[in-house]
Amino acid sequence: MTTRAHRILIVDDSAEDREIYRRLILRDIGGEYEVVEADCGEAGLHICRKTPPACVLLDYNLPDIDGLEFLGALGGRRAAMEIPIVFLTGKGNEAVAVRALKEGAHDYLVKSGVTAESLRHALRGAIEGCWLRREIEKQRVHLAEQAKALREADRRKDEFLAMLAHELRNPLAPIRAMAAVLRRAPIDHPLVKKACVVIERQVEQMTRITDDLLDVSRIARGSLQLLKEPCDLTAIVREAVEDVREQMDNRRLRLVASLPDRPLLLCGDRHRLSQALHNLLHNAQKFTPEGGAVTVRLSEKNGGAAVVVEDTGAGVAEKLLPHIFDAFRQGPQTIERSGGGLGLGLALVKGVALLHGGDVTAANLEDRGAAFALNLPLDEAGEAPKECAAIPEWRARRVLLVEDNFDVADSTRQLLEVMGHDVRVAMQGEEAIKLARDFKPEFVLCDIGLPGAIDGFAVARGLRQEAGLTGARLVSLSGYGHKEVVDKAHAAGFERHLTKPIGEEGLAQLLAERP
Repeated sequence: MTTRAHRILIVDDSAEDREIYRRLILRDIGGEYEVVEADCGEAGLHICRKTPPACVLLDYNLPDIDGLEFLGALGGRRAAMEIPIVFLTGKGNEAVAVRALKEGAHDYLVKSGVTAESLRHALRGAIEGCWLRREIEKQRVHLAEQAKALREADRRKDEFLAMLAHELRNPLAPIRAMAAVLRRAPIDHPLVKKACVVIERQVEQMTRITDDLLDVSRIARGSLQLLKEPCDLTAIVREAVEDVREQMDNRRLRLVASLPDRPLLLCGDRHRLSQALHNLLHNAQKFTPEGGAVTVRLSEKNGGAAVVVEDTGAGVAEKLLPHIFDAFRQGPQTIERSGGGLGLGLALVKGVALLHGGDVTAANLEDRGAAFALNLPLDEAGEAPKECAAIPEWRARRVLLVEDNFDVADSTRQLLEVMGHDVRVAMQGEEAIKLARDFKPEFVLCDIGLPGAIDGFAVARGLRQEAGLTGARLVSLSGYGHKEVVDKAHAAGFERHLTKPIGEEGLAQLLAERP
């Protein structure tokens, strides 16, 4: 509680009684109280409303209104939570005092028995009790708000899990169907090639969902790392537009891009910026009906750049608009509206924008649709983007694959062999080290989570101690890609870390590098 003097309001029509109470209150109290007075109920109410006191010492019998009427005019029990009231009654009026307590008074004293000690005790108890009630009420309101937030979070969690199941079942259905086609159709049947394309496309969709989940988690933990370098935002936007053009055409959407005819340079993570732009374009595509249009504009202003993506969809519900960039927040999901996604894409856009020193905004258009603006700082004085190094000429490699999951190991081995590489497989750490001594691999692709006493980190340390394997490139594999795992892999001796699943393109580029 505060240590400043408490203002006590004495409301009594007797000047003599007011003086007695003043002396009793201020006796031997080192500045704990200060006293103001009112000789009628209306005057007391005026003071309470203008400068509320810490406590009111209220006589029941007043010339204009009685004490109970005073309580009612002040606001009853609710007002008494803010201004405690100690009632003064004559002897034999205890019934009135009890009624006053029910109406909100904190205590009462019989006038004939008032002493300095009893008066100060009643005032202190009323002030402290009122303060305690206010604190309890604050805690009650706070707990009620927390309970409401928890219920909302639980509801959103249930919605998210339902949508996650929906989004995963969507690609799983065609994968399962096409796997049956591959099992039944002759190898030269036209459906075999089509089945492979469908499976690859749906696996990419599942990978994107998984990556989005992991990236949102990294952003929330503050562990998403950017690999910044000089890059051309104009080129990044142009590539993102061309990447989605076929999908837009398939949905009969008109895609219009307005880009500057010169590079806009910034220091950023090309992959993350491309990811953010793809999410904006994917969002616009989802919520624009067939026959609509998606417009992409890139412009420069005040040393920064703005990428604006507009659509002709239904727009964003006004209630949702302030939360549109929160993870797992999206419009109502129904069976009919099944393309809503997981509510991760725009949260990723916001995270990437903030990590680049920019921001992202959303607004509804006046006629129809929504506009999302990704604002980024430019670095026109920086270096020009470096040309991508040419991939070395391909040749067959000796590859040791260390993986304890049979299906993963077998499918990856077959893919590597179809690509022309010489492959050996070990499913435990001890086996991997022994096999490497004889096989002399150029590349070791090693899962981190291995059974037994030797995990992937121990395999790397063991291989680095083998004299004949100093030239081998060690690459760690894991379903985890956060910084702690990557740092631990590098410390153990791995040169690269790849997050599962690894596709054909990623393997081809990796194995084309010089050991």
